[in-house]
Amino acid sequence: MRFDDIEVFPARQEATCQGNLLDLTTTEFALLHYFVQKPGETLTKEALSLDVLGKRLSAFDRAVDMHVSNLRKKLPEKLDGKPRIKTLRGRGYLLVKE
Repeated sequence: MRFDDIEVFPARQEATCQGNLLDLTTTEFALLHYFVQKPGETLTKEALSLDVLGKRLSAFDRAVDMHVSNLRKKLPEKLDGKPRIKTLRGRGYLLVKE
């Protein structure tokens, strides 16, 4: 599965970006795989929590935010300097599609 310069290999639980293997946790890999399947779509925290973490989002739960933050740190910067994953305040996250 490919999006832009990101490749995801679900059978091997591996992902590359700009040709380099990413050192991702199981949850970070699942999150990236989910984003790559839905580029340009607004993904709510509720959907990410249910579909990726396998649990309902509870009040003050920051698990999704923490995993997205960690994933952002592990993805190299885009060549144009724009963000790969955008926060949509009050709505969720979006894998930026150009």
